Amino acid sequence: MRRARTDAANLPTEIAGLASRPEADNLVGIYAALADMTKPDVLRQFGNGQFSTFKAALADLAIAKLGPIAEEMRRLNADPGYMDVVLRDGAARARALATPTIDQVKDIVGFLR
Repeated sequence: MRRARTDAANLPTEIAGLASRPEADNLVGIYAALADMTKPDVLRQFGNGQFSTFKAALADLAIAKLGPIAEEMRRLNADPGYMDVVLRDGAARARALATPTIDQVKDIVGFLR
């Protein structure tokens, strides 16, 4: 007589099914974040389907979401002068915002300016 087994090849249909499947929970969480969905929404869409099918969908989604970021990084790295300007501008803006607070702290602590 064959014993019934839980099919680890399938994705659970409910959050409770992820408790014993940390690898699935992690990947469902990543998919949910990339797709701007909740974990229950992801499980409604992929639950009871093959885990391999879900992983392929996750890979496609990750490429679609992260590919443009990688392309932008390549573009920015190709122009180091632009990055220097952005960093210099950001430092100047941060300094302008922080100076009044730093001056106040120096006055309170008794540092000379």
